[in-house]
Amino acid sequence: YIILIRARHMAVKSQKISRATTVVFLAVQAVLYYFILTAGGSLLKWTSYASIVLCFLFALLHYGRENRFVILGLACTVGADYFLVASPQQQQLWGMVFFLAAQGFYALYLNSCTKNKKVLTARAVLTAFAVAVTFLVLGKGTDALAVISMCYYANLIINISESVLLLKQNIMFMFAFILFLLCDTVIGLQVMLTDYISA
Repeated sequence: YIILIRARHMAVKSQKISRATTVVFLAVQAVLYYFILTAGGSLLKWTSYASIVLCFLFALLHYGRENRFVILGLACTVGADYFLVASPQQQQLWGMVFFLAAQGFYALYLNSCTKNKKVLTARAVLTAFAVAVTFLVLGKGTDALAVISMCYYANLIINISESVLLLKQNIMFMFAFILFLLCDTVIGLQVMLTDYISA
């Protein structure tokens, strides 16, 4: 009986700590977001990256034991954004390599939940198709960045499709992937127009 009371007390205390850290996390993110909207130069760069790192640390603190694949995916995102945001010289290739690895870890998480083997086939087919289209469209202008970016995009689309199967379990996961898709579509079009089409 004493053990049960102690366990209940620890659970309530843990819940209060969880709420407190969530409030602190949101407050700090609000301050960082203000600087992201108003700052410029190196301050903008480092506040943007700090926001990403903070998201990873918050997820690690709250969900590290449950969703190791998601945490690994977020860790890869931190690595990717270092090369794309915080690095003295922007390194798009390494950034996309880490982003592709992140989608791979998210795929492992989704597959561990759905156990759907057909998705693996669809993933391989769509990735191969994306690579073929890259070579077809860019021809001799095809490089490693273009191939990896298209592989990333193909896997992102499959992950969005598979996350629909988990809609009742984790609807926010699907919405996060949709936001990924919208953001990366805009960035991808900008890169394509400036680095490939105009060239």
